[in-house]
Amino acid sequence: MIDSCPSDIINKFAEWLSPQEISRFASSEKSLRTILPAHPLRIKILTRDRKHILNHSFLVSDEGGRTLRHEEHLKFGRKYRFWLYDELRFNRVDLVRQIPIGDGFDITLQPQQRKEGDFCLLQLWNISHSENASDGDLIEWNTEIGLSVGGDQDESRRASSVERKLLSFSQKAIKFDVDQSDKPSFTGAQWHATTDTWGPNEKMCIVRSDDETRTSTIKKASEYLSKTLLRHSSKEKEETALSKDNEDTYDLLKTITKTTLEFRAPRVLHDDRGLIGYYSQRSLKAGTIDFERYHATVKFELWTDNGYMILKSESLDYALAIPIIFNNKYDAIPNEPEVLDAYYNIKYFYAWAGKFYLAASADAKIDVFNSTPLEGFGERSKVDGKPDETKKRYIMNYNEREETA
Repeated sequence: MIDSCPSDIINKFAEWLSPQEISRFASSEKSLRTILPAHPLRIKILTRDRKHILNHSFLVSDEGGRTLRHEEHLKFGRKYRFWLYDELRFNRVDLVRQIPIGDGFDITLQPQQRKEGDFCLLQLWNISHSENASDGDLIEWNTEIGLSVGGDQDESRRASSVERKLLSFSQKAIKFDVDQSDKPSFTGAQWHATTDTWGPNEKMCIVRSDDETRTSTIKKASEYLSKTLLRHSSKEKEETALSKDNEDTYDLLKTITKTTLEFRAPRVLHDDRGLIGYYSQRSLKAGTIDFERYHATVKFELWTDNGYMILKSESLDYALAIPIIFNNKYDAIPNEPEVLDAYYNIKYFYAWAGKFYLAASADAKIDVFNSTPLEGFGERSKVDGKPDETKKRYIMNYNEREETA
């Protein structure tokens, strides 16, 4: 029965299994072992100086979804998916770029939403730079390479866009594009994808997670430890001398910086190039949105009522009613309520009132004494409208000259 099943169907089925389940499944039938990896490849990503490492062991799948085996190597120019398995939510979690910073994005772990009918915006990685390598060449472990990431969407300036950027490590402050000040607005993202130039910060190494000789650093550290033991076991003076190289290597091994990335929920949409992120109730089940650089997290309801879009935040005692007047229509948001499409495409002047309302909600959540009351919303926001005390809403005025939905 299984012998007659196409390999792509088996691989698709395996996407719903954990690596341990795949290993057991592959071991149950000889024919499956030619399709599924009983011992999958796991890799780690380090900077070229071996001082910084992403503290995750990533599994690797090729562009067609096949998980690579332990004995396989990555190839120059080929696209791969780097992922983990979240045992808590029974989900695959991809290494992706997400929130815009500088001219690119920061790096995070984003769970795939495993719901029927979901359209998954995959971001794939490839080895785009390496000395003396050409398309299809095998890349040896622990060699200096450049890793680029990109998606398959035509829309520019999105994390899932086809525009590819190189993985970088930098301890310098990175500015948001929307911040016009001279001072950096954010310094926390050291791993990021913001350039297509292969410079010193973009030179990386890939090693197998369980390879005993995965880096020359560990080999040198082993030599150092051996000589240290020899020094303590002998009284001869010449055996007490340690090379400067081994001392530096041991110090380097002790001071390596490990970065553990957080799991973040997939965003439904965002405004202001990512400074305001919107998450559906469903997407919140797949990760966290407790970002350090977010002013606050605000929960709100969104619905339509007689030609108005209604926003009601849990931290304000009144709602905002926005006339539904559209910009050009964009693509639908996959598997989410149509009301999100409507809100995302409301004309900017009207949508801006929604942003101010959510900002006022954030202020109220942080400090109740800084709350904007219903009767003061129009004055503070400069929005043309009037409060409705009966319905507990601030209703924006409707301009009949505007084209309506």
